[in-house]
Amino acid sequence: MRAALVKCCAAAVAVVLCTAVALLPAIAPPKQEGLFTPVRQSAPFDGYLYAIVQGEGVAFPGSYRIPHGTTYGELFALAGYAGSSPYPLDEAVRLGEDAVLGEDGVWRAYIVV
Repeated sequence: MRAALVKCCAAAVAVVLCTAVALLPAIAPPKQEGLFTPVRQSAPFDGYLYAIVQGEGVAFPGSYRIPHGTTYGELFALAGYAGSSPYPLDEAVRLGEDAVLGEDGVWRAYIVV
């Protein structure tokens, strides 16, 4: 009987210790800083954009260094594209929609026609 009482007390102590360990994070003070910290990043822009033109009907696929403000028509003329364009030919190549900033800090437009 005495052995059963010792085992019961040991089990009760174990349950109390497990409960105390489980409740420890609840009494810790909360973190004051947020999980997300905004970061400002900038990249130099020298006025040129690198456009990579690929696809069927492109006579000279590859990368072209074009000044900012070059139209899609001028770019397709450089690449020798002879098909119908999904892009408006009289508009400038859009940095915000078509270009991505590479790891080397160079803006590149990937255009597949």
